[in-house]
Amino acid sequence: MQSLWVKDYSDNYLDEYRFRYVMGPFNDLAGSLVQDLIRLLGESRRLTRAALHLLLVPHLQELSLRPCPSLVSNAIGQLVTVRCKSLSALDLHGCNRLSADVLVDLVEELPLLSRLGLAETQANVQVLSAVGSCCRRLRELDVSHCKKVSPRALRHLAYDPLERALCCPVLRVLLARGLEPAGDGGMVAALAFLLLALPRLEVLAHGAVPDALCLLHAQQLGGGGDADGFPSLQELLAQRQNGSRLTLQLRRLEEVEEPILATACALCPEAEEAGVWLGDGAAAGWDALCWGRLARLSLSCTG
Repeated sequence: MQSLWVKDYSDNYLDEYRFRYVMGPFNDLAGSLVQDLIRLLGESRRLTRAALHLLLVPHLQELSLRPCPSLVSNAIGQLVTVRCKSLSALDLHGCNRLSADVLVDLVEELPLLSRLGLAETQANVQVLSAVGSCCRRLRELDVSHCKKVSPRALRHLAYDPLERALCCPVLRVLLARGLEPAGDGGMVAALAFLLLALPRLEVLAHGAVPDALCLLHAQQLGGGGDADGFPSLQELLAQRQNGSRLTLQLRRLEEVEEPILATACALCPEAEEAGVWLGDGAAAGWDALCWGRLARLSLSCTG
């Protein structure tokens, strides 16, 4: 590979990004094996820019660039957009050299994506807006530790103000850990917005989700929509309830404190996994538990 294919490509074609298709030694190798090779070379730090170019073959259906984030430049992102049209899963965890504009192009040109990893990238409101508008098949999304993902950006993921339509209709898993500011009221309202606007959501990972559940349970949600064109929480709640009691499809709950156990149980009766923080006083809320499907329970305490 190094002495023949990579050498020839490096000498003659490496900076010619106009090529849509480059014949390499791996065009007849199964896509899953190509992905294994990227992982093995990346983890052993033997993957080069030229080798990565040759491994971006058109028949890839899953691509993880997590093992080699330092190699993933804007040019690599553009090559993925052009060459890998069949991708259903793309993981760009830690690829922070990719600009937001290139991330938007990737999202817009890969409509078959069902899993997308954007953790620790330059993802921002424009990127999440593109995800919401273009990725109709998306089931799993990771935007953890993205410094530019704001509460407003999360709202764009679930609703398109220009089209006045809900987005990501089949999204089931949204990982949003480490977004700042975790304790901000705007973030709590944004998470409540997601819980109402994404009806199939089963996992929403963020430290402020219990606060969002309390907000929804109290139903003190305010009036009309905001200046950016988003519907209010009250409007979303009216659409979601349809005359019945509000229940969510969440299957996993994290960092639930004992005093709000009853609230979590009432809103999320289908929970299968829960992590509970125990208080210092007498246990409260356990008698209200009705999680018939609970399969995993983690108990934590500070003492």
